[in-house]
Amino acid sequence: HNTPGRMYLSQFPNLEVLVDCAHNVGGLKAIGGFMEDLDVSRKVGIIAGVGDRRTQDFYEMGRVAGEIFDEIIIRLDNDLRGKTAEEITLPMLQGIEDVAPHKQVKVIPEEMRAIAYALENAEPDSFIAIFTEDVHESVKMVESFKVIQHRSSMLVE
Repeated sequence: HNTPGRMYLSQFPNLEVLVDCAHNVGGLKAIGGFMEDLDVSRKVGIIAGVGDRRTQDFYEMGRVAGEIFDEIIIRLDNDLRGKTAEEITLPMLQGIEDVAPHKQVKVIPEEMRAIAYALENAEPDSFIAIFTEDVHESVKMVESFKVIQHRSSMLVE
């Protein structure tokens, strides 16, 4: 795969996971473009609003995510940079609601829990895009999940 920016792509037997440090609308749109041609059953996005942005920017992130993904998990950065969680998540939720009122949306503030949730609940042939604050930690999380999944599939056979 040709992948823009600092991007990491991991293949599971029935799942693809992308980890990227994009945290603005432009970065989100670039990944959306990349995912357009993918033959997947479901696109899941783990997104965050960065605290020093304007309300309009959070709203726009939500709108774009609502257009791109089938399911969205909103997480929060560790440092909200002076904002409350609601000041970030509410406009994002509104943006999603305005373009895609029926999308499945969850708010899971802690990034590693958000990633674990997405991986554990992934449907076969889905694609999970993780927009991360910490590429290294997120990749570690994805890789360790892969090992666990591989072990359990060996037990089943």
